[in-house]
Amino acid sequence: MKTNTRDIGNFVQREQESLPLLFCGVNYHFWKVHIKIFMGSINKGICQAVVNGYTIPTQEVNNETIKKPYESWSTEETKRAKYDSKATNIMKKMMVLSKPRGEGGELVFKTK
Repeated sequence: MKTNTRDIGNFVQREQESLPLLFCGVNYHFWKVHIKIFMGSINKGICQAVVNGYTIPTQEVNNETIKKPYESWSTEETKRAKYDSKATNIMKKMMVLSKPRGEGGELVFKTK
């Protein structure tokens, strides 16, 4: 996937040439293959976050399991959380949550 970048002050704007298909409620199996390929092209860890699910790191304190404070997460736990965030972001951007209708009754799909 080719990515063009443009420097705009303190930020770099990325313009990706290929984006996965939007999921609008039909042909799920077809869309699923395309979204897996897209995520894998970015990083295999993102695909694994979707396949395996994500669990918040925990620790044992006084025989009780509690959420681990972010400051004490290992490098691997931080990396998995980053992959999970990226996967969630991709999924949200590629799904149409509502199906608004145009004046002629046709479906109108938007990514934002």
